[in-house]
Formats: sequence, C-alpha cells, structure tokens
Amino acid sequence: MNSTREQATPFLHARVTLELPFDLALSPGLYPVKLPFSNAALVVLAKTEVSWVLGYAKDPTIPSLLRQPQHFGVADSSSGNSAIAEWVDRTGLDRAVLLPANTILQLWIGFADADFPSEVRTWAEADQTRRLIRFLVNNFLCRYQVACGFTAAAGHVGAVSELELRHLSVQLFSGDSPRSSAHSLIPALPSQPARRATLAPADLGERLQVTLQAPAMPLWLDLAHEAHSLLFRGRSEQSIIGWIQSLEVAVGQCETQLQVEPKKNATIEERLEELLNSQARGPLEPGLRAQLVKARRLRNRIVHEGLRLRFDDTQAENVADAIVAALALVEGLFRLEETRS
Repeated sequence: MNSTREQATPFLHARVTLELPFDLALSPGLYPVKLPFSNAALVVLAKTEVSWVLGYAKDPTIPSLLRQPQHFGVADSSSGNSAIAEWVDRTGLDRAVLLPANTILQLWIGFADADFPSEVRTWAEADQTRRLIRFLVNNFLCRYQVACGFTAAAGHVGAVSELELRHLSVQLFSGDSPRSSAHSLIPALPSQPARRATLAPADLGERLQVTLQAPAMPLWLDLAHEAHSLLFRGRSEQSIIGWIQSLEVAVGQCETQLQVEPKKNATIEERLEELLNSQARGPLEPGLRAQLVKARRLRNRIVHEGLRLRFDDTQAENVADAIVAALALVEGLFRLEETRS
C-alpha cells in the first residue's frame, strides 16, 4: 500500500510513449536512469510481453489520417484482433493501431508542482521539450547498446533524430490518473510492423541496470554509440575511425582516473596493457592485442591514405568486435576503481 504522503502528493509527470524500429530484448519493468538534473528524473518502462493499442477518433477533414490518439490500452496478444475491435466499438472510436510488443518505450518525465505544464500540446511542441526527449531516449539507447555488447540485440540505431519512429505521443499524469488527453508528436501508422526475434545475453537486465547507474554519459560511450550506428548504416570507414576514437578516449579517461602516466609515443594497445598491468589485470590477451594493432593500422590507412573499403568488406565488423572487447576491459577497470573508492 502507498503511504499517506504518497497518496497526498501524487507523482506529476509526462508519459512519453514511443515505438522504436527494433525490438527491446528486455524483461518488462522499470529502469530508473540517474540524471544530473532533478526536474527530468526519468523512468523507462519496457513493455515486452503485451501489445499496446492506440485508439483514434474520426477526423472529419481527413478521415484516412490518424492524428491524435484518444486512448491508450493494453491488448493480450493471445486474444487476437476481435477484442481490439470490441474495444474500439465500445469507446466510440474510429479505429485502433496495434503497437507490437518489444518495441515500446515509455519515459516518465517528472515535474515539481510549480513546473507542471497546464497544457500538454504547448509543452510537448516546445523546442526545449523535443530536445529533452531526444536526449533522454539517446541516453537510454546508448546504455542499452553497451549492456547488449553492441550486438544485434542492441538495435541498428543512430541518433534519435535519425530514428524512424513509428509513433511518439505525450500525456500528462498525476500519479496514475491522466491529467490530459494524449498528444501526438509523430502520428502512428495504420499498420502493424513485422515482429522480429532478438537474441540477447541472459544477464542483459542486470547489465543494463549497472550501466544506467552512472549520473552522466561518458564521452567514450557516446562515441561508441555513434560508431555502432555508422557501422550498420554502411559507413565502414567512418565507423572504424569512430571505434578507435572511442577506445582512445576511454583509455585516456581511465589513465586519468587511475593516475597511470602513459609512455611517450605508446600505441593504444600498449596504453591499454599498461592500464591492465597497473591493476594486476594484465597482460593483454595476444589475440586481442593483434586485432587492436590491425585495427589501428587500418584506421591510419583510412585517415592518412584515404583508403576506401569495398561494400562487402568485413574489416569494419572485425574492428567493432575488437574494440568492444577492449572497451569491456576498460569499463571493468572503471568499476574496479569505483568499488575500491
């Protein structure tokens, strides 16, 4: 049961519901993200075992276009479309759109009483709000990709501005009670996307919880997110440059944190090995070291010689695999230092 205080002061917040163009390989639940500003405390709700339904009223001017969602609902995927049809008929709506399971995120953006918006449309369409939503979604997706190990389960995504979101809407709430109707920022499409199976690490949920705890997004993680995006957008040369840069930044930050002075003119793999040795975690595994040397030399040829890769070249994927493994080692050193402190 909720306490008297909780009942007296309901959580004032905006729920931003969006459909991603890829599956979230997560168990259903709340995923709190610690952020450096208090007025946007975020909770991410990943719904993965039921489908969401948006109900739409008729638009007298353009009947074929789905404009403003009037209701949110949850559909049991085993009941088929008949229950949805009954729901639409019962509520007097025109039609419904099914948002498949595994693709839904919901952001809960909290407000103090004095800051709670009086009108959802004015707040939702403000440039500052749109930037906030993009930042929050990007923040979550970056960390989600790290928890997945930058595998296919992390989704083939770039910056949120590049995502082909199928639906994005905002509704204001006081506790669990709606304070406004839903307002569409991106209208839904009148179709059901194909379901896609995803394979993810068994401990993805736990790994994601760990990556969500840091209050700020480290630069190396942002760079790795962009390199991952470039790789799956077919921009192999740029992705290779981005992966190496993300490792260089991560190693540099770790050297500062652990107070390890790199040797003059040391290569990135030598600096990584020195970090591991400083914490009795070395030496660097020979196979990974050879991959990093190859990746560094390939980056240098791209930067200094203008090397272009064939469309079917697999070297970019190999670089990604090597850098992800190296970043995991650096991340382990960061966590080791946090545990000690």
